[in-house]
Amino acid sequence: MLIAKKEAPAAKVYFENGDKVVGMIAVNVQLLIYTDKLESIKGILSECENAFKQESKLTCIVVSSDSFDVIESFVSDNSIIKIEFYKDSQSQFKTRFKIKDESIGVFLVDKEGILEYVYYGDSASLDTKNIIQNAVELANRKQKGHTHENWMM
Repeated sequence: MLIAKKEAPAAKVYFENGDKVVGMIAVNVQLLIYTDKLESIKGILSECENAFKQESKLTCIVVSSDSFDVIESFVSDNSIIKIEFYKDSQSQFKTRFKIKDESIGVFLVDKEGILEYVYYGDSASLDTKNIIQNAVELANRKQKGHTHENWMM
């Protein structure tokens, strides 16, 4: 299991036209959610979609082992716009983020690629409101000191 305050692993995930690496230094704070089946976390994703519509400094990424067709149908049927969806085609995300079978994983990663929050378990015991609140606070937190980008300028 991964623990908070450590560097997040990077994993390559896929969409129909290419791939993306998630979990490392990024422009926005990343809320990463993994599930084997999107339908099992439909309520959680609905809450995230509604909460993050106004948050430009936060990226919500859902990684699933569902097929591209299932992902596309899920997004369309649920009118999801703000959340990015990817397929874990090579199980790289599940392996690198140490997710056990039949569980979900939720990871809050700051702009520097550090894990701020880690959750493994089932959707029933997930405190979605608390995760959303922490994600929004982290996204709006003023950075102390210099950042890599500032140092390079």
